[in-house]
Amino acid sequence: AGISWFFIPSLVLANPQAAFLIFSLAGLIIMSGVAMSDTAMDGYILDTCPPWKLGTVNGTCWGARSLGVIVGGPAILLFVGVTDQILVVFYLLGILTILFGLITLCIETPKEYEKMQIVEHLKIIVKSRENWKVFAFSFFMAITDGVVFIFLALYVLIRAGLVNPIGATINLLDEDVNLFEPQAFITLITGLGILSGSIVNGKIADVKSRR
Repeated sequence: AGISWFFIPSLVLANPQAAFLIFSLAGLIIMSGVAMSDTAMDGYILDTCPPWKLGTVNGTCWGARSLGVIVGGPAILLFVGVTDQILVVFYLLGILTILFGLITLCIETPKEYEKMQIVEHLKIIVKSRENWKVFAFSFFMAITDGVVFIFLALYVLIRAGLVNPIGATINLLDEDVNLFEPQAFITLITGLGILSGSIVNGKIADVKSRR
């Protein structure tokens, strides 16, 4: 995922007509890496944390992630505004992704793991009706998240008069408008919501109910 960031600028500059395809494939690789790290983090929490602290620890982890979003958005905006070198951002993100990934080498992991039985475990997961309820919950919550992070941001930009929707396309009303600042502000607000909600609900989950 980290290496993908290094190739995006050169591939797009060499093949501008294929920019959409390049960004789509790079996004697939990068988000796959993000999903793997999320899954690994949740597994590590389950392996190392006592049951009565799972909600608090998981909520704090999500809060730390949103804090990174809060800091990262304005930091990138400030860098681009000062240097006007947006291509450098891709290289920085690649370097940081690799460096932060190496931090996991400093985390102690259990010495012994149960023997993996992927096929048997997969059968158990698929056959459980309760698991499918959780899968459905995750699916519909992801739709809600998409509305918050994508639709809400576009709606704010439209209502602010920065972009003009025409059918399935969106056009800038002013060619000199800077969308980095309003988008960073929207990210800040949503990040604060995740930060507070994750920590508070994590505490509630441990004290009262996971439901």
